[in-house]
Amino acid sequence: MLDASIAGDASPGAVLERPWVDHLRSAPDARSAVALLVDAAVEIVTRAAPIYEVVRRTSVDADVAALLDETRHRRRLDQRRLAETLAEASHLDPAVDLNAAADVLYGLLNEELVGLLVHDCGWSAAKLRAWLTDVLADQLLPHGSAPLPDR
Repeated sequence: MLDASIAGDASPGAVLERPWVDHLRSAPDARSAVALLVDAAVEIVTRAAPIYEVVRRTSVDADVAALLDETRHRRRLDQRRLAETLAEASHLDPAVDLNAAADVLYGLLNEELVGLLVHDCGWSAAKLRAWLTDVLADQLLPHGSAPLPDR
């Protein structure tokens, strides 16, 4: 159930094999690529957040704890692959280490952050997307990347 909530459907195939990743690769500029990444990530984590929270709260059970650990491990690998995708498309600042980029993506694009900012603080999904795009652009893109128009 957790995997299906992350993927968005029950069809086989990893999250990184979805069409949005191809759009990320072919984005016309770095800021647009980050915006695409944020849009997809917020959609995924918003959809998965309720199931993820149940898993997190019940992780005192050894089997559930193993599922949570595996989910986090796979997310970390996916974030690394997304950082590599940004680098391969020349969207990542060459001065940013791939591991550091993956850490930033892992730390910011997750259900916990959605819970804190959207549910606890009352942010709209649009506000969260705009903030994440700005933060990721600042951390990962070459300085001087053109800002997107207001959304």
